[in-house]
Amino acid sequence: MMPLKKLVWFCLLMSECTLCVTWYLASNRGRAAICTLEKENQAARAIAEGLQQRVASLKAQLETWKGDPFFTEQRAREELAFSYPGDVVFVKAHEQSTHRALPVGDLEHITPQT
Repeated sequence: MMPLKKLVWFCLLMSECTLCVTWYLASNRGRAAICTLEKENQAARAIAEGLQQRVASLKAQLETWKGDPFFTEQRAREELAFSYPGDVVFVKAHEQSTHRALPVGDLEHITPQT
């Protein structure tokens, strides 16, 4: 058991800490800080929720596209500039492309660009 003198000092210290915290929280500066933090927290939660929904929709879209051979072909044509023999490839004049249109059947004969 704690000696009486130590117990009294401990109780005084705890009551002083409680009063300081209560005064800070009850003061205008404390309330303003809490309101600001609550608003920031709500904004961050809204952003996080929006991002979670975006991730979920992108995952669903990816699963849909994984089994779609047309999508794979389209991406290869658009991003890698692949083409089938006999295809006519159009390049916009204002875009400078670093890709060259390659016939799909001639992939084994690729030479490096200079």
